[in-house]
Order: sequence, then structure tokens, then C-alpha cells
Amino acid sequence: MIKTISKMSILLILVSILFIETLIGCGTITSTSTTTSINNSKSITHFSFDSIGVTGEIFESTHIIKIIVPPNTNVSALTPTIKHNGLVINPGTGVTQDFTYKSVTYTVTAADSSAVNYLVYVGWLPKISNITLIDISGTSAVAMGNITSDGNNTVIDCGTC
Repeated sequence: MIKTISKMSILLILVSILFIETLIGCGTITSTSTTTSINNSKSITHFSFDSIGVTGEIFESTHIIKIIVPPNTNVSALTPTIKHNGLVINPGTGVTQDFTYKSVTYTVTAADSSAVNYLVYVGWLPKISNITLIDISGTSAVAMGNITSDGNNTVIDCGTC
């Protein structure tokens, strides 16, 4: 017994074969994955008080920043300029802080959500006056004068040196 195959059935079989051949025979389906590295940088690279022209010294190994300001600086309202390589810093650059008798903690957070705290200490050189200069033997006073400092320069006015 012979079965008759219609033209429509043959056409359907050919289209199916072509479709399968296209999926399989034209090449391998490849998947490309991209690995994105999340930046975990989180350090302060610059800390300054631009309004008074001083820049802090950053000790990266201990996460401490030391900054010396001129005598008579109002340390209760200082506004820092901060540069960092993290995602965010808190408190931020340009936010006024009170550095009177304490350190201020700055937290730098990386894109991977890890964080590091920096302690910022502000100190100042006091204005010194009426210093008695004594000779090397320490037995007599040889001069009276004033010594003043603005944090960067020291001036000695010996008066009767």
C-alpha cells in the first residue's frame, strides 16, 4: 500500500528542516558574559581648609589626618575641601564642622559598600609672647623679646638682643 503525500506535507517538512538547520547548522550559539569589577577604593586623597590656606597631612596606614591652622583660627566652624576616590564621603566636602577639642570622623564608602573611617585632628600653634632668652649656661637673662607664629612663619623680635 502506497501512501500519497500531499504537496503541502512536503512543503511543511522542508520548512521544518530548513528551520532546524538554521538553528543548528549556521553556527554555534555562544554566550558572552562580562565580568564587571566593582570599585572598592575608599581613601581620602586631599583634605584642606582653603579659606585659610592650609592642607592636612594624611597618614593612610592609620587613617588619621593632621592639619595645623594659624593661631586665633576659629576651629569651631571650619569648612574642608576633601578629595577622595570612594563612591561617597560623609560628612561631605564643603560641610562646616566643629573641630574644638575633638577629632571629626569622616567615612569614605566604596562602590562595593565597604567603608573606612578617617579621624581628622586640627591643631594650632599658639601665639607666644614675652619670652626670656637665657644664655647657654642658664645663669643670666640676656634679652627680652617676643616670638609670634602664624602657623607657617615664626617671627622673633628680640627687643634688646
